[in-house]
Amino acid sequence: MEKLNFNDFQKRKLHNFYLAVYVVAKDIKIRTDSCISDKTVYLLWGFDFMGNRQILGIYFDNLDNRFWLEKFEDFQARNVQKILFFLTPPNKNIERCIKIIYNDTNIIHSPDDIVSSISRFWADHPSRKTQIALKDLFLADNIEIYDIDYNTFKDVYIDNKLILMMLEKKQNDIRQFYQYSKDLRNLFYPYYAIREMKRFLNKLKTKEPLCTDINEVIQFCIPYVNSFELGRTYSKVQWLDLISNIYEQYSNDLEVFLNV
Repeated sequence: MEKLNFNDFQKRKLHNFYLAVYVVAKDIKIRTDSCISDKTVYLLWGFDFMGNRQILGIYFDNLDNRFWLEKFEDFQARNVQKILFFLTPPNKNIERCIKIIYNDTNIIHSPDDIVSSISRFWADHPSRKTQIALKDLFLADNIEIYDIDYNTFKDVYIDNKLILMMLEKKQNDIRQFYQYSKDLRNLFYPYYAIREMKRFLNKLKTKEPLCTDINEVIQFCIPYVNSFELGRTYSKVQWLDLISNIYEQYSNDLEVFLNV
């Protein structure tokens, strides 16, 4: 596979169908004039129909109501016809704009955003064991096992009242996630891929010199884009099983992209 450069990344033709697209947001520091300010960088990536990972775009958010509309119009101009599932942190502007361009997409609030909103209240950075315990609350076999796991989590962290209070506040969001089958919930929460991506984006905070604009951020990320897109989250057998299961539930959405 030929490696992308900056211009390739900005202009390349995208796939016509994405099973799932994820919005990953990370706060970084950038230098503007003589000041250092905080910015949120948004990285959008997804799975194409064959299970390949692809990064669609990297942006700074913008208060202009048309900003995200223009980005999704650009996706459309670059060949994207359909996005079946769109996973995003709660963001009314992003959600409004994706629905204008892809009105039949299924918007789902990112489980990782819910986990991050809880774990940020740890005095120290939560251990990997704790992060996985929170992640696993979304991926139990069914809602009955989730209730058992939830009570076990509360017993383990009984002394951390703030965390338990935040977890309780998120119960409706977590339980709503269980309307989906386990294989779909696993698709919606590719924990290790997102964790790897956030770890890389965190390097932007310590880059010397700091980036000054989104083009510098993209240029910094290009080697990571090439590496990320070579990797796979699913084996081919796992992906085929997933597609078969999704077809049973969303056959009308998939048939146009299948040779049937």
